[in-house]
Amino acid sequence: RLLRQGIADAQQAHDRLQRISSLVPGLVYQFLLRPDGTAAFPYASDQLRVIFGCEPASVAEDATPIFDAILPDDRPGVWSSIRDSAQHLTAWKQT
Repeated sequence: RLLRQGIADAQQAHDRLQRISSLVPGLVYQFLLRPDGTAAFPYASDQLRVIFGCEPASVAEDATPIFDAILPDDRPGVWSSIRDSAQHLTAWKQT
């Protein structure tokens, strides 16, 4: 019973986040940079489809489809800004 309730609670929280993020302009996401340098987006709002042309589920474990959508000349700068944000524990910003 507790497991069922926990699953139901998690689903309600996910549904609530989906409703909220659908009202926000732009993309709402959670980014994970692993110690081995690989990355994922455990959560990405549906706007990901419009911006990057891929499904949120397709980047939940591997962010490669998103980085493939970035122009090749821009990728080093994006990765550099991500590493800088992680190293200094600051908000990520790409200029």
